[in-house]
Amino acid sequence: MAKAARATISDVAKAAKTGKTSISRYLNGEKHLLSDDLLSRIEKAIAELDYRPSLMARGLKHGRTRLIGLIIADITNPYSVNVMSGIEAACREKGFTLLVCNTNNELDQELHYLDLLRSYQVEGIVVNAVGMREDGLNRLQQSALPMVLIDRKIPDFACDVVGLDNAQAATTATEHLVEKGFEAILFLSEPLGSVNTRRERLSAFRATLARHHGVVAENAEVQLNGTAFRRRNARYGNSGGRKNSPDSGGCHSAGGGQNAGRV
Repeated sequence: MAKAARATISDVAKAAKTGKTSISRYLNGEKHLLSDDLLSRIEKAIAELDYRPSLMARGLKHGRTRLIGLIIADITNPYSVNVMSGIEAACREKGFTLLVCNTNNELDQELHYLDLLRSYQVEGIVVNAVGMREDGLNRLQQSALPMVLIDRKIPDFACDVVGLDNAQAATTATEHLVEKGFEAILFLSEPLGSVNTRRERLSAFRATLARHHGVVAENAEVQLNGTAFRRRNARYGNSGGRKNSPDSGGCHSAGGGQNAGRV
């Protein structure tokens, strides 16, 4: 059985025995310009034909799509889920619809979704940038769209950013462990890659421990699924001749004690 053709505004006008202008006025909220009898006929025609106006077409005609695009780096990350939930709630409150694009931390996907959202003529974009390359930056700058970056900054790109003071946070956490008397501290993160927020935290961690002689500092990278673990050794200050380092199973005092901490 062939699928019935989708009703058009012309079909509604014909069924209501009026012109398309009256139907447009009805759909655009200008019902006060129509008589009660005409309103009744239009409503009946819309119901009988199961007419659904194309929001995309109406948006393009009036220059408003009421769409907001969200390019997110990793939708499986609990932080990303919370961010997405908050953005969606704010969009719904203001009458916007959120289009979510998950890049899975892949640069090529980020560029693909950026072009896709522009083709949909979204009215703004929220980006959790993976670490865009030059061509991606150029596309962002040329789009002239209102834009907000989440968590990850793009070097040399002037744009509003909502995120954490990564250097201060890492410094505070590291200083806290030092003050508690830990002698060996491990900085643990997902692979650094081109994610500048992780690099900022690691840099602050190293700089902090460089001021504390005798504390052993190491950093390691772990995949979220736990299948990969890579340790990078980096000692700062005078370790007192201690040769042991934290093993891959945890973080221990280089002198064989139990004073160990993790950032």
